[in-house]
Amino acid sequence: MVNGSQHQASSARQQKILDAALHCFLEKGIDSTTIADVRARSDASTGSIYHHFKDKDGLVGGVAQHIVGRYRASLQTALPEMNTPKALIMGIVLHFTEWAAQNSSAMKLLGEMRGGPVFQRVNGRADLPKETLLNPALVDLEKAADDGAIIKLAAPLYEAVMLGPLFSVGDHWTPDNPHAAKEAELLAKAAWQALATKTGNGKEAAKDKKERRSKKNKKKK
Repeated sequence: MVNGSQHQASSARQQKILDAALHCFLEKGIDSTTIADVRARSDASTGSIYHHFKDKDGLVGGVAQHIVGRYRASLQTALPEMNTPKALIMGIVLHFTEWAAQNSSAMKLLGEMRGGPVFQRVNGRADLPKETLLNPALVDLEKAADDGAIIKLAAPLYEAVMLGPLFSVGDHWTPDNPHAAKEAELLAKAAWQALATKTGNGKEAAKDKKERRSKKNKKKK
């Protein structure tokens, strides 16, 4: 039976292996990194690495889930402010670009993983969790679809529409890109236009018009 201290030690070893693998992947690339590289950097035994991750594909999957977990936690925190369908769709896009700018190395690696053959194998394995970014927002997306504000899609398609274009220009989301904010805003609006129904667009247009009128009246006062 594994006690609490043993479980903590095992989790700490696993995290150390993940951190070492992340560093090696960024430094050498996924394909060029070997288990021996990860072992040397983590000071973990080869047996310990295989115990936690089975093989290199499992290690790639573990690193991907580590990155995805960090992103999902940040999205969960931001969701309460996305309180309308339009704010939700655009907010997810804008939040992702902000997160990517603050985590450029992780974003670069995640983009490489998503397009690489290793990750395709990882996603096809039943013993490994699937890489999903929008889990925290799925309930809100489904509610918006049920209310008729946005098109109803399967979860992976929401991710493809909103985040797919962001990955295709992943090198744009850096703190030193002076055009990043404008580009992000354009892509956020494009995502809303792609997903909004006529009803949803009509409600948001009426709301925007009301807000503009309210601001205009305040200025007059």
